[in-house]
Amino acid sequence: MYISNLEKKTVKEFSDDGTSVTYTQQQFYEFDGKASQPLVESDRIVALNMQMNAFLQVFERELTDIFRNFLTKFNRTLDRTPIVRILKRLLDRIRGKRKSVLQIAENDPGLNLLMAQINANLNGVFNSPTSMFVSTTVREYLFEGVRFCINPTGLARAICKQIRDKGTKTIRALDDGSLAFSFFNHKNRTTDGVYEVHTGLRDPEKVLEIEKYDELDSLHVWLNSSTGYPSVCNMINGTDASAYPPFRRPGDSMYIFSADICRSVELYYQRETKYKGIPGFRYVTRGFLNEIGPEYANECFCVDRLVNVTKKKNGCLYSGALDLSECIDKTCFLVVIPD
Repeated sequence: MYISNLEKKTVKEFSDDGTSVTYTQQQFYEFDGKASQPLVESDRIVALNMQMNAFLQVFERELTDIFRNFLTKFNRTLDRTPIVRILKRLLDRIRGKRKSVLQIAENDPGLNLLMAQINANLNGVFNSPTSMFVSTTVREYLFEGVRFCINPTGLARAICKQIRDKGTKTIRALDDGSLAFSFFNHKNRTTDGVYEVHTGLRDPEKVLEIEKYDELDSLHVWLNSSTGYPSVCNMINGTDASAYPPFRRPGDSMYIFSADICRSVELYYQRETKYKGIPGFRYVTRGFLNEIGPEYANECFCVDRLVNVTKKKNGCLYSGALDLSECIDKTCFLVVIPD
């Protein structure tokens, strides 16, 4: 178990009228050995090879586009060229199929030749994996990083350079030239943006409510309306969840904004309660991952970026899932409610 700490260390400025303050906050994680007993950070785990999974998702989507663009540049006189015939056959099989490009190629002897060279070079990128899972430690997976692209050669070296140049936050270059993936290293002892919040002056019920995030009063992550105005999905509402406005009343709802998922989440009043003898109100979320789509007037969350994922005809995912591909490094990323 890790403790997530937030420190508001840098107050940048107050507005001239004193109604808003701009600050950054630093987040850092601390391993809680007592709460984790008997588990330790060096325990070995088997987990999804995230960097390889993300690469293959992007690779498949872009490979299909490359094939389509490639074929439009050739006329019928080139149909007798072997590589063109192979690409056409692969593209024909992709159309209307739920199978992935890699699955189709694997089950076709002719198309399999096309992937053989790519396969060999992927071994050089991801250290000759035997499955989609990797054996590592908790500390490496979350913070230190799972290494790959170790002394690559040929095409593998070019692929590694592209991965490095993409600048994905969860992947960093090490001193020896290899790359490392970790979930939270980029968030450890770093700031998550610049916040401008209400000070509560003249209206204490607005204290700490976010007015701007990174100098924007709305996000540019989710789909907007056809009129160009910010959609409900891109609105920044509530506080940063470190504190809340006072004078709450039973039945009132409130919002928190999470930069991690690029959205605001509504909290609903549940009941009165006590914490260590102090009276208070208990708030809960109400299916913010379950209620997405036109029937909830928030189809702007349906960015339809994931491939080979079961989804509705309108591109929306089924209940309990949210496509964060536009939020997290433009990488294929899906968050779901755990069973």
